[in-house]
Amino acid sequence: MDQGAAEAGAAAAPMPAHDADGRFASDAGLQSTTAGASAADDQMPPVEEKRTADIFEGLDLDEGVKERLRAALETGELDLDTRGSKLGSKLGPTGARVLAGVLPSMTNLVTLDLANNNIGPEGASALAGALSSMRNLTTLHLGRNDIGPEEASALAGALSSMQNLTTLDLEVNNIGPEGASALAGALSSMRNLTMLNLGQIDIGPEGAS
Repeated sequence: MDQGAAEAGAAAAPMPAHDADGRFASDAGLQSTTAGASAADDQMPPVEEKRTADIFEGLDLDEGVKERLRAALETGELDLDTRGSKLGSKLGPTGARVLAGVLPSMTNLVTLDLANNNIGPEGASALAGALSSMRNLTTLHLGRNDIGPEEASALAGALSSMQNLTTLDLEVNNIGPEGASALAGALSSMRNLTMLNLGQIDIGPEGAS
């Protein structure tokens, strides 16, 4: 190819289009896309807020309980003991079942206090299933909840996997000799346990042995 042909070819090559300000059109389009993405990001809720709302917003629980659940995501401590608290009502069996559905997702919890909530056998059974996956807990209070022998046996199964537990309170429950025997097997393997409250659980001489 001679020099004339090369110059002709270069002249025929299209030049990028410019906008009114002299910028390349492709650059203007890129800036527009970036600005649009930035505006969309500004409209999106923070990830943590969205996750919290998804977990708790539609739960059939007292608003005071839900507020404490949200706070526990930050602090790692969930205190729902109704003695002298401002909670609207006790959880009862229904509330305990609802709570059991979300507790396994709260993997940061180290303290769980559900004392004085009348969760009963049904609620205790539901919680036992949830507790088995909460291996970071160090403190667990379940006193004064009408927990019976069968539920104590279910709790014993969960406790065996909670090796970080240092404090366990099961006072004033109807655990009885059978439940106490099941708990004894789990407690024997809990090397980090330093505080255990089994007062008034109706174990009798058989359970004490």
